[in-house]
Amino acid sequence: MKSDVKEVLAVPAGESFQCVKNNSIHACSTSYSYKPARYMTFRQKGGEMETLYRVESIFEMNPYDKNALERISPKYSDRVKNYINDRMRMWPFQGSAKRRFYVLSETDRIELTHKPRLLRNIQGHCYFTLDELRRGKKVVQVASKQS
Repeated sequence: MKSDVKEVLAVPAGESFQCVKNNSIHACSTSYSYKPARYMTFRQKGGEMETLYRVESIFEMNPYDKNALERISPKYSDRVKNYINDRMRMWPFQGSAKRRFYVLSETDRIELTHKPRLLRNIQGHCYFTLDELRRGKKVVQVASKQS
């Protein structure tokens, strides 16, 4: 990919972040208008980002529908089930609507040891180029915001 392509989707890391770390799965409302991205990262307290996760798969399902797990790839079903169980214990899903699930690679990750962040943290998601986040600078520039 070219370096000017918005390759990284950065989302705020809420209370469910530990579930993401434990299972390499992220879920959000289907109403969120995320553009497809090669990598995903999570902005934690203070806006710092520690890891880029390659996105392996994206699908929608209702986390309360136990039969929905049978319709996804067996390769991911145990991880998704564990994520859902963790979320229910820590921070239950609101409502019973479908969610968009992101399966994140367990092996294809890029550690950001310099923990880049924005000058001013923003609410909502934004996009970065891979080059910007790997450059080694502590303060990074957004490629685009939420569209």
